[in-house]
Amino acid sequence: MSAPTSDSELVAEVARIAAGALTLDVVLRAVAEGLVRAGVDPGRVSLAVLTVHPALAGIGFAWSRATAQVASHSRPWGFLDQREHLESPLHAVMSSRTPLRLRVAAGEGLEAFPIVRDFRDQGATDYVAVPVCSVRGDTHVLSCWTDRPGGWEEAHVATVCSLAPVLALAIESSEWRRLSHTIVETYLGRRTGPKVLAGRIHRGESERIRAAVWFCDVRSFTDLTRRYGDEAMVAAMDGWFEIVVDAVHRHDGEVLKFMGDALLAIFPVQGDDWTSAVSGALAAAEELHIAERARAEATKVPIFSGVGLHTGEVIYGNVGAPGRLDFTVIGTAVNTAARIAALCRPLEEPTIVSRRVAETSHHDFRACGSHVLRGLVEPMDVFAPSEGPTFVVSGP
Repeated sequence: MSAPTSDSELVAEVARIAAGALTLDVVLRAVAEGLVRAGVDPGRVSLAVLTVHPALAGIGFAWSRATAQVASHSRPWGFLDQREHLESPLHAVMSSRTPLRLRVAAGEGLEAFPIVRDFRDQGATDYVAVPVCSVRGDTHVLSCWTDRPGGWEEAHVATVCSLAPVLALAIESSEWRRLSHTIVETYLGRRTGPKVLAGRIHRGESERIRAAVWFCDVRSFTDLTRRYGDEAMVAAMDGWFEIVVDAVHRHDGEVLKFMGDALLAIFPVQGDDWTSAVSGALAAAEELHIAERARAEATKVPIFSGVGLHTGEVIYGNVGAPGRLDFTVIGTAVNTAARIAALCRPLEEPTIVSRRVAETSHHDFRACGSHVLRGLVEPMDVFAPSEGPTFVVSGP
């Protein structure tokens, strides 16, 4: 690849690569290598990107001459209010939305920004940080330092600044792609989200799958709300849902729906391996009940739940109205799992399973009788794991 002879050629080259790049690390590598060919001689090139994410404030990408590689790191939610950020050149540029140049060799920025002293110790003689403003109103930052004796000429700084508009477009494209994945996986799940992004959005588009169906319901939710109040219950339920989702995901399950104080999940069967799906569902239930006990001792609002398990074929796909669809599972197995979960309280068992689950699993179970379940003609035999957490009688 021939070296660019002008800033416009460098911008065009970065734009061409960004148009086909799926991730920003590829774009930053193109920027860094382009700056090298343009004679800017960067020792390090960084891109700080603010992002919309339930747990992250932003993502940073950094290329270094020493490794010729791009590394990335994320910043947790709340980082923008921390001292490390507030005392950085990035904060100054995000606040002013104007470029910042620091002639490090002349001592500029050493008192104001602790990280600039680190750059100086690595040999930096000049530094520039450029605002990259997005359509949404965020200010991302492209920054770069060099160890050229005497620092940069003005033309070198202008070359770095010329990349801001094309990077704004690259970040916008990348962030919308990442945001789409984050939203659908956050709201629809790790299995369902990618299907929706792949175009599975038509009403009636579905498939028949085999799965262990996992229905979990909080015990005495109304009494808990009356006792602790709505606001306390919202916070408590967020914490409870977190441990439920973690338990399901750790055992290869997929959370499909939150329904007030209940949760529906599936553990898909791979091939003919029903045993693995059932084992994962049982392990998730046991892990949840253990976590509930630990959490009850550490919080003011103890929450305990009942889990009902059943297996069978379900319809997995889009249902609803043309303007409002839901990607979920429907079928007799789903309804049966919910009815079984309702037996946990009266039977004083944290987990209840159907005969089909008990006979598929290698676990030991004890019989809990035959019960008439709403919607089913014949009584159903149900079972509880012989080992594991027991029902908390003193719980809510």
